[in-house]
Amino acid sequence: MLEKIDKVRGDAMVASLGGTPVDPSLDHILDPGRGQVRTMHDDELAEIIGREPNSKLGRLAESEMRSRESWRSPAKWSLIVAGLALLVSVAALFRTF
Repeated sequence: MLEKIDKVRGDAMVASLGGTPVDPSLDHILDPGRGQVRTMHDDELAEIIGREPNSKLGRLAESEMRSRESWRSPAKWSLIVAGLALLVSVAALFRTF
C-alpha cells in the first residue's frame, strides 16, 4: 500500500510539472482513510510516521498504531479476566437459587 501511495504521489508531481495528468479515481490512494490505514502492516505505519508525522496520513497511522498497541498490552488480558469473573459470579448466583 505504501508503495502505491509513493508511486501515485510521484506521478502527481510529474503531472503538476506538465507531464501526463493523474487519474482522478486515484484520490483514494492519495488521501487514504482510516479503513485503508487499518489494512497496512505495522512496519508500513512506522515508516509513514517517520516520514510525515504531521500530515493527515501520519496522524491516522499514529492513531492506528496506538489502537493496536493498546490491545497488545496487559489491558486486553485484564478485560478478558474480568469478563470471565463476571461469568463465574453469575453462574454462582444462579446456582444458589
